[in-house]
Amino acid sequence: MKTIFSFVFILFISSVLTAQDNKIVQAEISVSGICNMCKERIETAVKISEVRFAKWDKHQKSLKVAFLSPAVTLDSLEKRIAILNANKAHLEELILRLKPIVSDSFVRNKAFLKANTENILIVSSGFKEFITPVVVDYGIKPENVYANTFTFASNGDIIGFD
Repeated sequence: MKTIFSFVFILFISSVLTAQDNKIVQAEISVSGICNMCKERIETAVKISEVRFAKWDKHQKSLKVAFLSPAVTLDSLEKRIAILNANKAHLEELILRLKPIVSDSFVRNKAFLKANTENILIVSSGFKEFITPVVVDYGIKPENVYANTFTFASNGDIIGFD
């Protein structure tokens, strides 16, 4: 009985000591983004068990985090976020993913859309760069797509929109 009690006590003490090795660190990371979808992607990127809190503010363009250190480092979280940077090259893959999921009603009316191409306008809060390549297959003229336009850096990174 004494041996079992000693073992349990040692196990308890070692788990308490181990828990104290990790301390919660609060930090702020500068992260650009333009929308609520960005917010979800940014916060999800750092959603791991060692991160206790993550909240991105699109106006301040900063992510506030609280995480267990040394289990996680600020550098490792920044690397997770860096993977998210959207680039013009990513649009091709997005377009390929969007084309097969056009709404059934749009697909059913393809002949009508092509026959009335002069009178059909697309007005969207989305982005021309991925809407136009999808709707031209249905006879919609690119100049009849009214949507936001991305702003690109010289390296192709999406850095904003109009």
